[in-house]
Amino acid sequence: MLTLIYALFELRSTYLQEDDPVRVRLYVIFFVACLAWFLYLPIMVIIAAIVNSVYRAMIITTSIRIMDFTGFLGMAILLYPYWSGRYFQFSHWFTEDEAARLI
Repeated sequence: MLTLIYALFELRSTYLQEDDPVRVRLYVIFFVACLAWFLYLPIMVIIAAIVNSVYRAMIITTSIRIMDFTGFLGMAILLYPYWSGRYFQFSHWFTEDEAARLI
């Protein structure tokens, strides 16, 4: 819980320092993803305690696969060249010629 509070505090301070509305939107999305990730384990424990043991493994496995897929999909969207240019400053890592060769 202390880690969640620290992460939210740092995210909030970064959010308040940013002027770009596109990045502010990214920080809000990141906040929601972090909150979901931190709340996922307690929710799964409650569900596992309630559900019959016959269905418990199937429900937990399915929910883990859904969360993994959602995380991979989110990372693929954020790192797609169109979005990464808007959200991240990759331009100072490469010259324009090197970036064109990568795409």
